[in-house]
This record gives sequence, structure tokens and C-alpha cells, in this order.
Amino acid sequence: MLIALASPRVARSLEDGLERIERLLSEAAARGASIVCFPEAYLPGLRGLDFEVFAYDPSVQERALDALARMSARHRIAAIHGIEDVSDEGRRITATVIDANGAVVGRQIKTQLDPSEDANYVPDIGRNVFEIDGLRFGIAICHEGWRYPETVRWAAVRGAHIVFHPQHTGTMTERPAQRRWGAEGAPYYESAMAMRARENTIYFASVNYALPDQESATSIISPAGECLAHLPYGEEGVLVHDIDLDAATGRLAHRWAPERCVDSTPSAEPLAAIACVLERLDADSRRREGELLDWFRESVRDGEWAGTEYRFTFASDADSLARIGELLGYERLCCPFLRFRLEVDREASAVLSMSGPQGVREFIDATFRRL
Repeated sequence: MLIALASPRVARSLEDGLERIERLLSEAAARGASIVCFPEAYLPGLRGLDFEVFAYDPSVQERALDALARMSARHRIAAIHGIEDVSDEGRRITATVIDANGAVVGRQIKTQLDPSEDANYVPDIGRNVFEIDGLRFGIAICHEGWRYPETVRWAAVRGAHIVFHPQHTGTMTERPAQRRWGAEGAPYYESAMAMRARENTIYFASVNYALPDQESATSIISPAGECLAHLPYGEEGVLVHDIDLDAATGRLAHRWAPERCVDSTPSAEPLAAIACVLERLDADSRRREGELLDWFRESVRDGEWAGTEYRFTFASDADSLARIGELLGYERLCCPFLRFRLEVDREASAVLSMSGPQGVREFIDATFRRL
């Protein structure tokens, strides 16, 4: 499948930006690409950097989206556009996906902002996987792909063949251009591209602005972590490359087993910390605690050790929940070394998780379990 990445120069106005987008988009279509991706927040430009961002409000956003949709329909090519979204919460960095008919398929809003972006943007919640002509893909926007590899793996474990990476790295300052991809001593960005692909066994397609001082090239990386192709640094243009979807197996991503990553760190607290402070309960409270413990052991439906915590399952009726709450009130006074977490699900059951410092397992077995 032919995919394309388009690197335009910074837009001086909406009209200038749309002209550059259509010129590059039409070239990608003429060269047979099914989809083309543009850089991060290209319209109106990424804020807080060393160039002017043109005036942009909801009406400009609406005009831009309408024009972009008509471009895709006119040239019969799907596109991923970096465009700012003006919301009630604030400005958001988005990547909007438009199909070859000009219909908006969806959008990925940046969930992980660079600290320098906090003054100009707000993050959102939620990640998406998209599909166009059999190509299944995710989108990680700039800082997400550099510093949060989880955003790439999230898409990979959900069957993405590729993650597109709209980004901005570099400045408008005229400096000697970088000439060799992945050169020693260069910024880490291109090495990060290779790792995002290699650690998930999928393609990674990173698209930058064409900048005078460009710190990473617009590049397509293979599932083995090799740079398949890239644009020259600092030059406006379109990168078109044929990718083999069968090679994007996601093998390493699918081997990720988060259920094995339970916290099994031995506590630094000494075993002597496991000691009940019974004097914190008066005689009546101690008697009531004993009654509740008897009820607790008899009422457990199921239980198991999950790493360093024991999970007790109960009915979630009002009476049971009230008794558990009352018992925990006593236990937190006389057994301050214990940690509790209560979860109530939709299937009429409640789960009480119990943990503590090193050596607490024997205490929980002896005190709370029906053996």
C-alpha cells in the first residue's frame, strides 16, 4: 500500500496554508498514495515557538475543515490533518482523519502535552484506532511518540499496522542543516522513531514541518526499526512509500503481558511493623469487631492472592457493604499497617483488596481467611 507524508513550510495565513496543503496533497494523490499525513497543528501552526501563528477562531477552523474535506474529495485521497481545535475547555491539538470521499472519519486529540505546551493548550482523554482501505492505524502526536511509547503500543496491540506521528522539531533559525539520518550526536528524535517501530513490530511514520533548522526528518520506519525513506532536511515535499501490511505483525506488542507487572517489591518496613494496636479499641468495639470478623469469614464468596494483595469477593447488597465499611473502620484503627481497596462492579459483587508490608500475607491468611 502506498502512503505519503507531506512536509510544508510554516503557513503565513490560512490561504497560504491551504494552498501548500493542496499542492502537496495533490502530488501525493498523483503518485498513487491512498493516504497522506501532515504535521502537528499545521493550521494555524504550533503555538509558543519562534514563528507567528495567524489569527484563528472557531469560524476559521470551520472554514479550514470544509476546505480540507473538499480537497480530499477532489483528489480522491484520504488525509490526516494537524489542525487546532477551539473548544470550551481551551485550544486542543488534533489530528483529523478525512477519507477519500471528503467525510471526517474521526480525530485524535493530543492527550500528553509537552510541559512547554501547557500555557497554550489543554489535553484530552481517549485514544483511537482508524481504518482506511484496509490500513489500520493509530496516531501519536509529537511529544506522545517521543516520550510516551505507551501511546504507540496502545494502537499496536489493537491491530494497527502503522502509527502516524505528526510532529514539530526544530526552529526557524538558519543553521547548517543536518544531512545524515540518525547521525551520532544528533537529537534523539530519529532514534526514538526507530524504537517505536521496532519495539512493536509495526511501521512508524513521522512527519515534520520543513524548517530551516530541522531536528528530525520526515521519515517512514519499518517494523524492524530501519529507516525506509526520508525527505531531505529543511525541504518542502512529499514522501511516498509502499508498505507491506503483512510485515506489520505487531508481534512484540502482542507479547506485552501487563498482568505480570504486579508490584512485588519487598516493603522496606520491618516485620515488627505488623502488630495490632488493640488498645485503640474499647471493650465494646473489640467485641463488635470480633462479630464482624466472624461474619466476614463466613460471607466471602471467593478469594485469591493477586501478587502482593488478597482479593475477597462478596455480595454487594447494602447490608454487606455496610458491614464491610464498619469492619474497615475498626481495622484501620487497630491494624494501621493494612491497606484496603473496595471495588463494586455491575454484577452484584464487591471486591475488597487487602495488602500491607512484607510478611503481611501470613497475617491476612490467619485473620481474615476461612482456612
